Amino acid sequence: MVDTKLLQGILMDVEPLRFKPMTLESNLLNHKQFSKAHLLWLLLYHVQDPMNFGAIIRSAYFFGVDRILVTNKSSCPLSPVVSKSSAGAMEMLSIHSISDVISLLKVAADKGWDILASDHKVIRPTMLIVGNEGHGLTKEVCSCCTKLLTINPKRSLSPGFDSLNVSVATGILLNTLYNNKI
Repeated sequence: MVDTKLLQGILMDVEPLRFKPMTLESNLLNHKQFSKAHLLWLLLYHVQDPMNFGAIIRSAYFFGVDRILVTNKSSCPLSPVVSKSSAGAMEMLSIHSISDVISLLKVAADKGWDILASDHKVIRPTMLIVGNEGHGLTKEVCSCCTKLLTINPKRSLSPGFDSLNVSVATGILLNTLYNNKI
């Protein structure tokens, strides 16, 4: 069926990996439909590196994130590299794409969600937003947040070394949220 000997005896016909589209009309933000009191969604804002994306998915699965949202534009697509770096967690989590982030954040806030960018206890439905590896979050996205989070370094940092890798920061924030230390 194929001209390669690298199959190890297995061949699979699969569909391309795709995000589940999410619109504001889908009413997914109405947390009353969920039985879980402490709902946590993770919004990846223009995260582009597939290894970071996969590592974030793996951490999100480990820490019990209910749903991952990604921005339609300027975000890493689902791929075999993402799947591998997620250690298979990509196939176990619900990952959706959203085109209008600001409207989503405003609707979520109106419905009583906490909108956090990198700080807070999960006591009601919460959406944690982490930003692009190089540019972070826009001022418009930050203005939609109910709280802004910071991970402070424990030493004075050298020039050019001013932040954590986005996947590492996400893992730290998720752990902190679930241990109620924010």
